[in-house]
Amino acid sequence: MSHHHFAQPEVLIDRLEPPDRDAWQKPDAVIRALGLPADAVVAELGAGTGYFALHLAQALPEGRVLALDSQPAMVRYLAERARVQGVSNLEALVIAHKGFEEDIGAVNLLLLVDAYHHIPNRVEYFGRVARRLASGTRLAVIDRRQSEDDIAAGRPRVVEAVVIVELAQAGFGLLQRFDFLPRQYFLVFERL
Repeated sequence: MSHHHFAQPEVLIDRLEPPDRDAWQKPDAVIRALGLPADAVVAELGAGTGYFALHLAQALPEGRVLALDSQPAMVRYLAERARVQGVSNLEALVIAHKGFEEDIGAVNLLLLVDAYHHIPNRVEYFGRVARRLASGTRLAVIDRRQSEDDIAAGRPRVVEAVVIVELAQAGFGLLQRFDFLPRQYFLVFERL
């Protein structure tokens, strides 16, 4: 979601979904921790190649997953991937991440996995998101902890404490913090 030119999804899939990703991303444990009702509607913001969106759709056969991304190529790729895998409860949608003017309707949860740090003007942006969500709607942020390598390479990572402060300013209160992911923090907020 930054401003450089994007590689095609086919190229990105190897980087975004390395063979060891399940081991450190623990998608099943994450989904269990979220405690979603069987018929939950979950929107994933910055869904990319669909790694998490597809896991969610499979875990919520009575529910619905909205996979949102600002890159049309990514969304087309993910829609096709869901079709090939026979996943019918996932809808891939292009969103204008400058605005979040989209009305995505009532959702139980909005999820961001390694996407939070890509969003510019986050307090303002999530303030707009908050106005679109019903009070009590949950927002989960999973993002990489800043490593020495990230710092050395000048890669922008947003530390956990900053996420909590920014989202508080935008109208979200911290509900839960999970620390079972080796590479990422995992925070759950609710729209106040």
